[in-house]
Amino acid sequence: MNVIISEESKVIRERLAEMLLSIGKIEVTQLVNSTRKHCETILKTKPDIIVIGIKMSVEECIDKMNLINKITPDTRVIILSSYPYQQMKEECKQLGIIHFFDKYTEFDKVIDVCKELFYKDKAKKEI
Repeated sequence: MNVIISEESKVIRERLAEMLLSIGKIEVTQLVNSTRKHCETILKTKPDIIVIGIKMSVEECIDKMNLINKITPDTRVIILSSYPYQQMKEECKQLGIIHFFDKYTEFDKVIDVCKELFYKDKAKKEI
């Protein structure tokens, strides 16, 4: 399973990567929120999951989701937000984002979701 971490905070990127790598056969690509680099990395790696750290802007999220849906429509997206307002959660849900977490209080849920997706994918491949 290939996971991209698109998050500005180096501390959060490194912590997420460390936790994800402890799950097992997961390859992690970390990058900063540069749109050009984000696009290049998605094209090159065709990730199974992208964890995106967003600030306050719903537009930022919409732009990234449109890009992801064009390049790899099967990629699952997890949002980590510093501003987990209900409106933003609803907007993200309309974009097809199922997992939206508060960066500061729900950080560990990202790992739980990735584990769940990893084992579901693994079970599908074994069938």
